Amino acid sequence: MWNHFQWLWSRSLCAPRQQAYYSQILEDNKPTKAEIDERYEEKKRDYDNIHFSAFDIAADIPEDATDEQKEEAMAAAKKKADEFVSRFKNGEEFLALCREFATEEQAKKYEAEDASAYQDSTYAGMHSAYRDWLFDEERKENEITAIESDSTYYVVLFNLREKPD
Repeated sequence: MWNHFQWLWSRSLCAPRQQAYYSQILEDNKPTKAEIDERYEEKKRDYDNIHFSAFDIAADIPEDATDEQKEEAMAAAKKKADEFVSRFKNGEEFLALCREFATEEQAKKYEAEDASAYQDSTYAGMHSAYRDWLFDEERKENEITAIESDSTYYVVLFNLREKPD
């Protein structure tokens, strides 16, 4: 029944006028380039896209671990993350390091050439552990860091920030 009503309405005499009215409303309320640019400057973080690479180094924490065991596992993960960062800074390739540092569970993922790369990532769609670091406006190309989370160190490489079209 509803489909039949939609079909009738689309062919009624009102449909062309309704479409013209709708088009006029859109045109009358279209923002100026200055308004768009002002809004963008106010909310860059919400609009920009980031290109980056990431690798996670999870601490090997048993389920029934004591606080001391958790600290030791996190210290071991930090040591690996710091080594990864240091070796990248000394000229080794990010993906090659991902493949070397990957666990058995991660190994398959890093076989692809773009395995560690994330393109056109938005602030809202990014992991909360490292999104603030990546969206810092002072970030420079090829800047790398290791960021601690609850049970993981994320090695993050900033590649590019861009304004969408």
